[in-house]
Amino acid sequence: MPFHPGPGLGGHCIPLDPFYLTWKAAEHGVWAHFIELAGDINTSIPRYAVLILGLSCKANIDDDRESPSFEIMAMLRDRGAEVAYCDPYVPVTRKTPRHDLCPASVPTPRLG
Repeated sequence: MPFHPGPGLGGHCIPLDPFYLTWKAAEHGVWAHFIELAGDINTSIPRYAVLILGLSCKANIDDDRESPSFEIMAMLRDRGAEVAYCDPYVPVTRKTPRHDLCPASVPTPRLG
């Protein structure tokens, strides 16, 4: 199954499951440095993104849980940008514990 990297760490399953392993390893005195380092790097990636196209964590789904796009939107707004996004699978964002941006998706352009 191919995996396509996105603009940071997001989702509820594959991206976060390794952290359960680090927690369990720590209970046994083992430090999972590589997993924690990968998490640190992936979490920092939204600082480098410029354009937001879509909110969902994977292509063609409506799952925006823990999407790094929310962090990108918040950082852009903090810098004075007017933020909009286009994602036909996420027509309206929902309030999360970390973000309450509440914008709606702009319409998907019709091509042809």
